[in-house]
Amino acid sequence: MQYSIFYVLHLAIYLLILLTQGQAEVEKEVEKINISVTILNERHKLHEEKALELLNQIESQVKDFPELVLKVQVASTAFPHQPYWTLYPLLEEYERTKSDWLLFVDEYSSVDVKNLLAVIKEKKDSSFIGRSLHDIESSVIHHYAAPGALPRYPDLRSGFVLSGDAVRRAAAKYDPVAVASGNQFAIDVGYEFALWLLENFEISLDHSDAFCVRGALEDVKLDGCAVVALAPRVCDPTLPAVQRSDLHVSVKTYSGNHDTRLPVLRSTWLPGALNFRIYSDVEDAAHGTVQSGVPNTERGHCAKTLTILRQSLERPQPWRWLLVADDDTLISLPRLLSALSCYSADEAVALGEMYGYRAAPHLLVPYPTGGSGMVFSRPMVELLIESSWCKCRSADEPDDMLLGMCLHRLGRSLVHVRDMHQASPKSYAAGRLYGSKPISFHGFWMIDPVQEYKKWLKEKRNSGSGKAQSKKNSRSKDEL
Repeated sequence: MQYSIFYVLHLAIYLLILLTQGQAEVEKEVEKINISVTILNERHKLHEEKALELLNQIESQVKDFPELVLKVQVASTAFPHQPYWTLYPLLEEYERTKSDWLLFVDEYSSVDVKNLLAVIKEKKDSSFIGRSLHDIESSVIHHYAAPGALPRYPDLRSGFVLSGDAVRRAAAKYDPVAVASGNQFAIDVGYEFALWLLENFEISLDHSDAFCVRGALEDVKLDGCAVVALAPRVCDPTLPAVQRSDLHVSVKTYSGNHDTRLPVLRSTWLPGALNFRIYSDVEDAAHGTVQSGVPNTERGHCAKTLTILRQSLERPQPWRWLLVADDDTLISLPRLLSALSCYSADEAVALGEMYGYRAAPHLLVPYPTGGSGMVFSRPMVELLIESSWCKCRSADEPDDMLLGMCLHRLGRSLVHVRDMHQASPKSYAAGRLYGSKPISFHGFWMIDPVQEYKKWLKEKRNSGSGKAQSKKNSRSKDEL
């Protein structure tokens, strides 16, 4: 009996050893893959919440892939003091990364980990993977570079992947001062970053259909997508749009443009504004302009814009949001009002298309591009006007850049609205506008602005937009 007990015990130990060794061999056979994911989001509490939703969506899939070692970060909290939206500073953060691959993805996205692993395995010899865009003609947003200067650059809406080796190689030679001296402005950061990688490291983008954009067509297949770019909506899409009566529109113009540009605005988007004022260097009853009290300047318009902010606060009509637009800005007011519904007008908020300029080698200041339209809540306008930082050094100082510096010094973040555009539609690669609902464009040069408005910005009659206001209200405008 005693012999039998010892025999069974030894047999059990032996089997346990075999089982442990077998499991270790299995684990050895599973090749680990290390992926870091950075969610590029805006510095605002709503956008941080949106990014956290995406983080949770990604992490919830990890359990199905034992070979995967995954780290997901939200950029605004992981890199609070870096202008991470330009991508370059992330090289410093990831210089010592041990990741095999790094995925950079927009907050308005969904990620399928299974498809991501598939595309990485399929393109294991690539260094830079994403949905590629290309220019067919020179563009102002790319400094009029020849289209062949950069054959492919990523559509940042659907994210991109860099290999760990590529990141470490680029980070080792990254010189912030040199990059700053060669890039005084940050405009289209996907293009600029891709050009830098190509020119300095011969790293070029490899196109993949797995990086997708959800378009207007419901029959587009997205099953095989690793990343899908979604509509840039940070809150519940069923929320009602901001009332038109809550928005005050201020248009900047001058006497030389009254006969050419103002009729375009009045035949396109301006009739949709209940409350608006057209500021000029002269009062012109024929075109409904008021005199701002500021002489016209050929450029910059800083003094005029700050005067507009100040005088807008003095208006007797109550308003909660202020839109400052150029006289060659085309805009969809229904889409803008829908976007604003996500934000509290009781908080100091500034929104617009975000560019950046170098105030110093190590200081990139974000600013709202004036041509695409600048939007401020009333508390933000009050902050700007009351601040000693917000003073024009000259009447023709660039107004949008001055406002960007004001926001920076006040410690306030600008919320980038990617569907607002500083240039006209022809300045963007065709694929860049696919699947989007533009809010604004800027510039009438070499286009028919009325036709461009109808094509890109005018809501279809059956869309339901604009039905909230009666025909009677649509003719009640505070033009003066």
